[in-house]
Amino acid sequence: MTVVFLSYSHDSDEHSERVRGLAERLRQVEGLGVRIDRDCWPGGPDEGWPNWSERQVREADRVLVVCTETWARRYDGDDDDVDRGHGTVAEARAIRQFLYASKGVNARFRVVLFDEADAAHVPVQLGGYHRFVASDAAQYGEMVAWLAGAVPDSPGRAPPDFAWPEPDPAYPWTLADRKNESALMRDALSGRSPRRIFLFEGGTNTGKTALLGRIAAYAGHIGVARARFDFKGTLPLEDLFGTLKLDLGRAILPATYTAAGARPSNELLSDLQDATSPVLLIFDTYEQATEDSRRWIEGRLLSRVDRVPGLVVVIGGQKLPEYGKYPWQALAEIRKMSPIDNQEDWIEYSASEFGSADVPRQHVQAFIDGTNGNPGMIRALIENTVNRLRAGNP
Repeated sequence: MTVVFLSYSHDSDEHSERVRGLAERLRQVEGLGVRIDRDCWPGGPDEGWPNWSERQVREADRVLVVCTETWARRYDGDDDDVDRGHGTVAEARAIRQFLYASKGVNARFRVVLFDEADAAHVPVQLGGYHRFVASDAAQYGEMVAWLAGAVPDSPGRAPPDFAWPEPDPAYPWTLADRKNESALMRDALSGRSPRRIFLFEGGTNTGKTALLGRIAAYAGHIGVARARFDFKGTLPLEDLFGTLKLDLGRAILPATYTAAGARPSNELLSDLQDATSPVLLIFDTYEQATEDSRRWIEGRLLSRVDRVPGLVVVIGGQKLPEYGKYPWQALAEIRKMSPIDNQEDWIEYSASEFGSADVPRQHVQAFIDGTNGNPGMIRALIENTVNRLRAGNP
């Protein structure tokens, strides 16, 4: 597990509480191993605050510097309060030494701000590196992705060696229209698309769930491992992880299966990067996803897609991620589920789904006109008509 240390100054009780809240969120929600001085309260460490603080900087995988004017003064050695802040001074000394020894190549230290105004107080030595604003959802997600370090860009870590399956253009999707969407997913699941995040938006009965079901079935047909999770009922993040484990299995998620706790986030991301065959993840009814689930999917999972070469993610819902504000938007494509008002599409659908092209065309047109091309309602009306015809009740 990645060990994260939070370096901060006790500017006020309010500020200390904000830092504690961030630490608990990173622990409880993100599953990170966070160290903070409050862990040694009451009484403090036996080795003393300066030694303890310097050791945290030395041993942590990542160090988040919660920068404020007070912290910056202590970093620069300009603080006149000789009775306080000894731990912060020790941390600052260790950080400066690491940056000096690494000749400025910095893979371990980043600044986080609670107030964007504190950007004016970031020390010069840390000012050249990326920083995060904890209150911004997108930046928080990027920060967590950097902190986790489960799938870092590393020259020594070769991408998995696997081949995408060949597409099957003859596969029957048994959908009315949606030919563009099915072609899009055929390309994606054979590694022939520059996009690997697909967002399908539409209201009730617009055919989202039917399309996602066909995508999952097609993936299984060509041999792509897949997991499908429906957020209907506002199911928690633990249920999502449980479904991914069950659907993908131990062969694809070995570290996830042996991870302790109900939220094996880091292990799951690492397993996906190490997968030796393509993987499809499908999330339905996204408008009912919990805040924890949205944060994990948008801030952690989707932010890693560019580093997980065999991963394709499909999300359907009435409300989707605001992908325009995320760095992964270049890999995303959004499709709005429009009405289907072409009579021939529905005659073709009836033949492929029910083996019957006997539904009167005037009935089909009436269904289209009466529902404004609503796919879910038309599908139900055609099924009812086919059943009546087979029962001898035209």
